[in-house]
Amino acid sequence: MIGHVLSASLFGININLIDVEVYFMYGLPGVDMVGMLSSEVKEAKERVNSVLHHIGFPLPSMKIIVNLAPADLRKHGNLFDLPIAVAILSAMEVIPPASVDKTLFVGELGLEGQLRPCRGILSILDECRHNDRIDSVALPLANLQEALSIWDSPKPLYAASTLPELISNLLEGKTADLSLAPSASAKNEEDQPDFLDINGQEAVKRATIIAACGMHNILYSGSPGSGKTMIARRIPSILPEMTLEERIEVSKIYSLAGMLPPGGGLMKFRPFRSPHHSVPPKALVGGGQSPMPGEVSLAHRGVLFLDELAEFRRETLEELRQPMEEGTIYISRLGAVYQYPARFMLAGATNPCPCGYYPDRKKCHCTPGQIRRYAARISGPLLDRIELYVSTPPITYADFSAEKKNPSSAEIRKTVERIHEIQKERYRDLPGVFFNSQLTTTSMIRKYCHINRECDDFLQKVFKHYNLTGRSYHKLLKLARTIADLEGSREITAEHLSEALQYRPLPTKENEY
Repeated sequence: MIGHVLSASLFGININLIDVEVYFMYGLPGVDMVGMLSSEVKEAKERVNSVLHHIGFPLPSMKIIVNLAPADLRKHGNLFDLPIAVAILSAMEVIPPASVDKTLFVGELGLEGQLRPCRGILSILDECRHNDRIDSVALPLANLQEALSIWDSPKPLYAASTLPELISNLLEGKTADLSLAPSASAKNEEDQPDFLDINGQEAVKRATIIAACGMHNILYSGSPGSGKTMIARRIPSILPEMTLEERIEVSKIYSLAGMLPPGGGLMKFRPFRSPHHSVPPKALVGGGQSPMPGEVSLAHRGVLFLDELAEFRRETLEELRQPMEEGTIYISRLGAVYQYPARFMLAGATNPCPCGYYPDRKKCHCTPGQIRRYAARISGPLLDRIELYVSTPPITYADFSAEKKNPSSAEIRKTVERIHEIQKERYRDLPGVFFNSQLTTTSMIRKYCHINRECDDFLQKVFKHYNLTGRSYHKLLKLARTIADLEGSREITAEHLSEALQYRPLPTKENEY
């Protein structure tokens, strides 16, 4: 007797189709599972045995082989309980094989037959929509709303809260009600922090808007209470809404991490992640025995805010260098390399010295050596990947008493949206490039950040005087391109380069970074 059904194994945010095969043969009674399985998958045989006995279909006294193919791919997660149970029932002829042919099954089983939700449903459903091997999908009822947020295929969905209910639905052809709209999965827009709350700090606001326009990385440096964190937390409110493709991409990551908000709908607002400075490297970039996305992936298409940047462990910050450049994080495990998207805008905040008040010598008594050592906690290669360095001066009483009306996030967002549209039109022929910050090759930068002779002479002096690296030189050009877009200029001028240069850190005797 042979049973066969389809399932799926998560591989990062992608999936691999898995053939679950069951064979009954004469021999010592028991269940043997093969196919390069993790411990949680191996434990499925105990759960399945208990469930089938509980619902009145105990396993026969035969040797049962369960094979998850292909054998050279690592299988992990809680997805395989349901397909194994259905394959066994098909081999026992409780379920006609024709009723499960080309149906993909995913789900975890409770010991009494309950179907429990599993992670990564959005990635699985996204693949099932277009795969010719799959005609229908069966999943736990608890995952249905999440599935409906992405499901636009005529292929039927089967959903149930227990295994007997699912079997009945399959035999009767009773599909899930696709009209059930998922509820909102994100907070309301009015609940987001607004730039209306920011008094003063006009230069810092200007730098933040430039960073948002080109999705450039930005670092705020200033004394405690100067508004660094307050401004950084409002960056998502001035970024344009995500497109449907971006919402699906971000939601797939959160689905895999089990972090979609209740209701199961797609993520609406751009992510804002702010891990504590004690975060270990695995939590920041992802990892674990069964690799899961880290903070850099959870911030994909949004903002990763690192407050008190100099307090992070150096080895943790060094993990950011590769995803900041490539927009992707790779996690190597035995026999596999897991890939997660990590295209985020980095916003950092740091104090200029251990006490936080330099250069105010009335409050700061740090020695030059202490200031240098504190600054050295952030490595030069990491700083070289940050385009804007902004000093946030202390707030004065005049900033609170001024009658000038602060612009709202909605007003600023209109400007940012306009600049984003300019860049999308400019780079429409470059796959994967949407913003000035994403220009990666020298040929791209020369073509789209073209400068005249006057600018070339200016940059020649700047390059030598400030000892720029090749990376910082290119980032200066890309930042000037964004400033030119913001000013409505088709060409980069010396004024745009001068402003971009103001956002580079200038060396001093006490702070040489």
